Amino acid sequence: MRLVIRLICSLVACVLLVSVALSYYQVQREKRNLRGELQKRAEFLADSLEQSAEVLLQKARVADLRRMVERVGSREHFLGVAIYGDHAAPLAMTALLATKIAGQPEVVAQAIGGDRGAGQFVRMGGALMHLQAVPLHGAAGVIGGLLVVHDASYIGAANRRSWREISVRVGVQVCLLALTTFVVFQRGVMRPIARTTAWMRDLRNGRTPAEAELPESDMFGPLAREATSFAKSLADARASAQQEARLREAAESSWTAERLAVCLQTKLKGSRLFVVSNREPYMHMRQGSRVEAVVPASGLVTGLEPILRAATAPGSHMAVATPTAKPWTSVTACACRRTIRATPCAGYG
Repeated sequence: MRLVIRLICSLVACVLLVSVALSYYQVQREKRNLRGELQKRAEFLADSLEQSAEVLLQKARVADLRRMVERVGSREHFLGVAIYGDHAAPLAMTALLATKIAGQPEVVAQAIGGDRGAGQFVRMGGALMHLQAVPLHGAAGVIGGLLVVHDASYIGAANRRSWREISVRVGVQVCLLALTTFVVFQRGVMRPIARTTAWMRDLRNGRTPAEAELPESDMFGPLAREATSFAKSLADARASAQQEARLREAAESSWTAERLAVCLQTKLKGSRLFVVSNREPYMHMRQGSRVEAVVPASGLVTGLEPILRAATAPGSHMAVATPTAKPWTSVTACACRRTIRATPCAGYG
């Protein structure tokens, strides 16, 4: 479970980092666009009022200037217009601006001094405003300035609304990502691991689980194959051990040629084995004109022959020949040659 939590936290951190970075870029771009649009509206309104204000200001018709600023229609986010002359005090100003602006703003001085339009965003009374100023010209040059004011607080409200929407969207994405990761990891990783663990636990406890219980996904396919091979080897080893235990309990341990060879190799440690007996492990019988070597049905001497054959180093069996054929010496020699060819580790005399 800790691995799942670490994985989910890592993915959530990456998603949050990317989402916040992209959202910040998006909000800033939207903010620049809104400010650019407001700047263009203010410039357009100032240009449309500039010529009329210049004519009235040259004729010093202050009353007409005041009527002109009051007649400016209500527009979206529009606060008012102010006209300044040579002095800092405004000659005409919309009534709404009188409570917000006192004196001559710096942007008006910049426009008059630089003889060009200027605009800036300023915060007045806790609210963000946009001020657009243009110089007013007369016969003698610049004779005043025109100020257009818009309320720009809606830009901040739009940014906050965007952040709220982005937060909700990112929160939903994070929840879906965490839930999807948990479900996929639980079904694709944790559950196959749990099944493999239970399968191996049953195998360790002596129960033989079915191979179908192992996961068959691409990720755990090699592990399933190796576990299956391991289970078969373990089952074979356990069956052999059980068989050996049963044989030992019944005192019926069976000896094979391989087991006998290993036992002799361990006991003799490379030494030769010599057997001396009063009879040989073969009976030499004459069959017409031929002499045949016949193995008796039982006997200690006959039982020693497999030991000599299994010995790693050459073994020797010295025995008294008891042939039934005459003369026994020639028969014995014939029988010995036959025996030596059949058993390279045994000799007879």
